[in-house]
Amino acid sequence: MSALRLRIDGEFSIYRAAELKEMVLTAVAQAPCLELDLSAVSELDTAGVQILLLARQAALVRGHALRLVNSSAAVQATLALLRVFPEADGAEAGHVS
Repeated sequence: MSALRLRIDGEFSIYRAAELKEMVLTAVAQAPCLELDLSAVSELDTAGVQILLLARQAALVRGHALRLVNSSAAVQATLALLRVFPEADGAEAGHVS
């Protein structure tokens, strides 16, 4: 199955939460397999993490796959600190058969 790749650039934070939430959830709904490319994310705060968790839940409910790929150092540090998304190296974050 070919994945849709969505690249997030800049801050993944409260300052862009409304914009990013809509963009990510729309992509999750439309793509049976979505890869979020986080290589250009300069900052990830808890609002951004909440959006990622919401996207994972939305993918699970739909039986879709969600992968976090190419996580930047900022993303890796935040996710490691919070101990969420151990699969952020590219493994599927959610898929229900």
